[in-house]
Amino acid sequence: ASLVPVSADIKITGVTYAGPGNDFIINFEGIPNTTYQVESSDDASATSPFAIIPGVTSVTNGSGAGVMTIPAANIADDQDYFRISE
Repeated sequence: ASLVPVSADIKITGVTYAGPGNDFIINFEGIPNTTYQVESSDDASATSPFAIIPGVTSVTNGSGAGVMTIPAANIADDQDYFRISE
């Protein structure tokens, strides 16, 4: 799994992934008290569309810190790209 930057307002501060069958966890900093969603694609090229993963959101705290947990069921065995957006 890889991360694709989308906004200068989002800074990835950590990633945890223990391999197939496990959740992919992204720690990030964004705008305080803001809801973010995650999108995925199997190709990070400009022509490949990213799709929102339904029900996977994170609300940053008053300092802008957030944690996005992508369930194992939404992660392909071969390769995925993820991005966080408002």
